[in-house]
Amino acid sequence: MKKIMQSTSILLFLCVLVLTFLVGCNVLDSNRHSIEMKSERWLYEKLPSSANVGDEITVKIRFATDLGYIFTVNDERIKQDDDVESNDYWQFSFTMPDEDVVIDFKTYDGFLPDPAYGTLIETYWMQNLDAEHVSVREYYGEYENGVLVAMIDAGDYTANEWSEKIAGYSFAYGDGNRLTVLYDGKFYTLPEAYEKEYLTKENISEIFLKYSDNHSEVYGGRTCEFSAQYIRTDGYHDGVRYPVVTVIHSVDELNAYYKANKDKYSLERRTGTISSDSTIGFLDACDKYDEEYFEDQILLMVLLEEGSGSIRHKVERVANGADGITVDIATIVPEIGTCDMAEWHILIEPEVGFAEDADDITVYIDGRDATEKITEVYHEKGYANISLTLKEGWEYDIVDEPDTKEFAVNIYPAGQKDNKLRIYFGFFGVCGTGLKQEEIKLGKYDAWMGTYDNNKVWDFISIKDTFGDYAIINEGGKKWWSEYGDEAMQILATLKVADGYVSEAGAIQAAKEKADSADEDPKVEFDSEKALWKVTLSGKNTSGDDTFIIDVHGNIVDIIE
Repeated sequence: MKKIMQSTSILLFLCVLVLTFLVGCNVLDSNRHSIEMKSERWLYEKLPSSANVGDEITVKIRFATDLGYIFTVNDERIKQDDDVESNDYWQFSFTMPDEDVVIDFKTYDGFLPDPAYGTLIETYWMQNLDAEHVSVREYYGEYENGVLVAMIDAGDYTANEWSEKIAGYSFAYGDGNRLTVLYDGKFYTLPEAYEKEYLTKENISEIFLKYSDNHSEVYGGRTCEFSAQYIRTDGYHDGVRYPVVTVIHSVDELNAYYKANKDKYSLERRTGTISSDSTIGFLDACDKYDEEYFEDQILLMVLLEEGSGSIRHKVERVANGADGITVDIATIVPEIGTCDMAEWHILIEPEVGFAEDADDITVYIDGRDATEKITEVYHEKGYANISLTLKEGWEYDIVDEPDTKEFAVNIYPAGQKDNKLRIYFGFFGVCGTGLKQEEIKLGKYDAWMGTYDNNKVWDFISIKDTFGDYAIINEGGKKWWSEYGDEAMQILATLKVADGYVSEAGAIQAAKEKADSADEDPKVEFDSEKALWKVTLSGKNTSGDDTFIIDVHGNIVDIIE
């Protein structure tokens, strides 16, 4: 019995020793928590694996010149960084909380020149925690309602070269980067921001000028200072390919141009009342171009033709680079315009010392190379029509379905007839199995874009608000889209359907105006055999349900009460 008691005492003594050791080592201390450091290879000194609540933890990060850092502990930003004089590391400290911690940091290029730049970095990083390094490669400033625009590099090099078109301006990118828009704490692509009207066309134009200057290797050099005069000089001539570009080096050359073209266009002075376009005459504009002007300056003339005299222009950029001279012109189109043809001489006065050669001049109209060879496609059948503009290197064919009103315009890269987009008029239905649809804007139309089975390339686009079904079927698929997709979407942006005929919205409006109705949910049908809209209204301003029969031109041909 004595030996058993001795053994028990020894065992208790050993337990006390072990517990004392464990407590001394803080293994059983509830106030001690683990420390995890992401991206450990950046550490200047190794961190402890754990620490007590209230301990001051110092983190040292290897120094990198001209890099800024964002530090977080459990995804919360550490606002106060330690000021240390060291060429080897950056340092920050925090107090150990009563929980396990995960320490992380991100780097960004350069220092923060203003609060907006810092907001871009911090917001992007906090929304993209898998991005190890974030840099604002180019900052384009702040626009209306606090919209920030920048090119952000998060190391996602998914493509070498690609482009996107916004409001008529083509932005070319490399290394998978693109311009990014921050609005109300959320990031958008440039097309998304424009579609949601966070950016106006004027904003896009301003951004394009900055972007094209920053990427002069793509857009033809640095911009030069210039001024411009816009002179309406009507004179329609069949067979003239516009724009016509002319460089004038002297008074003699200017006089020769006037004599050669004065019978083709209105190049005289203006007398009396100035017409509605509010421009002076061509000769009036040329008075300033004397011998002194041409001593060290050239005159660049661009002759344009427009389908409406209401359209105006603005020269936004003139540049001189290794590939020659580029001129960017934006068109200003009013909501309501006249139907008269109009020709314009734009007289551009570039800065002194600008290049004198005119062999390589490219004029861009709304971001499109106006000197590029294009093909205008148009086909109609019955009350349906399809038109679009093909880029150089694309072909088309037309398929008419016999004994029906259906037809299709097929477009495809030259020599690749099997890889086509089929732009179709007729009955169009879809199967819902495996289908994902999203609303998009295609040119001026609202449309549905459909994709089956999570394909990377869309399968169809169905245009809304038309009588009859207009749809685009992608019969090329992903096997050709990576190479031709951007050009295909640019072509589809020029698409017009049912041009000259009233849309569903137009038919509803015609019925409401006749009935003076406030009905917000009218019933609408289209009789494809008779080409008639049937709009049924019911509302407080009508006596019962009225059905209006409207033809494709918007005329009410019958009312059924």
